[in-house]
Amino acid sequence: MSFYDDPIIDDNAKRSQESVHFVKGIFSEKNGFAYREENPDLGVDLDVELIVGGQGASSKKFPVQIKSAVAFRKIRSEEKSYISFNFKTSRLGYLAKRPPAYGIIALYDETEQQCYFDYVDEVVRRLDDHPSREGWREQDSVNILVPLQSLDKNVLPLLHEKFLKRHQNSDMLIKEHGQKFNITFLGPNADRSEVTLNQKDPEQVAAFLETYGNFLYNEAEYAILVHLLGLVNRSRLINSSMLVFLATITYTRTGNLIDANYYLRKARKMPELMQGESKALIEYSASRVEFMKGNIDHDYFLNEFRTNADQTENYYNKLHLKINMLFFELIKGMENGKLADDIEKQVTSLGQEIEAADVAEDEKQILRCHHADSQFHFAVRAEAALYREVSFKEAMGCPMPVAEIQRRGLDLHQLIEGA
Repeated sequence: MSFYDDPIIDDNAKRSQESVHFVKGIFSEKNGFAYREENPDLGVDLDVELIVGGQGASSKKFPVQIKSAVAFRKIRSEEKSYISFNFKTSRLGYLAKRPPAYGIIALYDETEQQCYFDYVDEVVRRLDDHPSREGWREQDSVNILVPLQSLDKNVLPLLHEKFLKRHQNSDMLIKEHGQKFNITFLGPNADRSEVTLNQKDPEQVAAFLETYGNFLYNEAEYAILVHLLGLVNRSRLINSSMLVFLATITYTRTGNLIDANYYLRKARKMPELMQGESKALIEYSASRVEFMKGNIDHDYFLNEFRTNADQTENYYNKLHLKINMLFFELIKGMENGKLADDIEKQVTSLGQEIEAADVAEDEKQILRCHHADSQFHFAVRAEAALYREVSFKEAMGCPMPVAEIQRRGLDLHQLIEGA
């Protein structure tokens, strides 16, 4: 180029600018975020800070790495659709060194003018879990898989909540254990040895449940939930959609039919609860209450289960419903003495689906524990059936071969061990 020629802006620069502008528009202050461009860019395009309380800069940040292309290669893996994208292993490692949030990888499709994303820790976990990717950390680059989940305004509340909780949990760990490693904690309540809940203050208990109630429910801490709900003033409780929802699912789960019915009626009058995932869980609770009262039979209850499962978009909740459906199928089979021919396959298949589920590890552990009930019930039933079959054949003078008994006994043992 000569002195008289204008500098050329290459296509890569144009694409990079378009994708960065798109992501900046998503992580705006209006949406609860404040972004800063990394300069120099050493593996991160944007450093995004969470805005807490509508206006407070929190110092809680997460990185965003943005890549763009005219069109991405899309593949199917384990019955899900993903974008397959070649990524520098060093850059992935750099993002993995940014705890506690780790951040996200955003892929901008220029043709569709749409952005897809995934959490860095999920990308790494997916690589680690894939049997053919062993040794990927030593490679110069690796094909990562990013699910077709759009980075748009609809997903921002969940993303904000997820990263805020990661920072809060990290603060809690440093506060509780930092002194052992000579790390000083200077965050909120730094002068206190632990965060306390004044159970004599109903308003403080209500606020605590609104913040942490779902976590306690997901951890199956039903006794704590029942106790704390009982400390909240009734008028305060029924005027909070979050507390009404929590009371509904908690009292249903613990078999308190009178209170469950009461809060079910309240929940169904709250429009904000009768949509999406909350509606599915409320309708499931209603069916469970009617079943426990004896107003509907197994078949009707299971049909309601299936309807709610079909309407549930959250994969974690959908797996919970599948576990419950299978459990009640087993209970029904035990009562009438007839289990489905493929029940063992159903139990095993659901266990495999849980192991392959794209959910957080703590959520997966809860699913494993709940599914263990179904495995145990089936194993007990199958063991009794095997004993009856062996005894009957011996009485008829045609005993079952020892090898066959050993094989089936080993299968049962493995099933029970899995439970």
